[in-house]
Amino acid sequence: AARGRQMPVPLSRGTCQTSSLFLQQVLQTQGIHARVVQGNDPTRPEGIFFQEQWHGHAWVQVGDLILDITGDQFDLPPVHVTQIGAARYRAGADTATDAAKRARHALVNQSLSTWKMDL
Repeated sequence: AARGRQMPVPLSRGTCQTSSLFLQQVLQTQGIHARVVQGNDPTRPEGIFFQEQWHGHAWVQVGDLILDITGDQFDLPPVHVTQIGAARYRAGADTATDAAKRARHALVNQSLSTWKMDL
């Protein structure tokens, strides 16, 4: 809103990579091995399948589970947990530029500092 843009509906729209990285980092602080998985190449069937097509998306994998905390973008619950291998999820590439990846990591690091202070 401060940038003069309308707030997205749902609020998680467009935040899957950053949100997943944040969750992965929080889980790591608790000793839980987690990794961010995504599929963002629009020329390939990867990401998440929704409304008869593939969309770029990111989520976290822990053990044999997919943790999707921005699934509400795709008519799923805001926190969606399913088994690895679920047909609607397919891993692929992170097609973001290096600058975008650095910005994502910087935002998550800043957010983690704030989050830890609030504990």
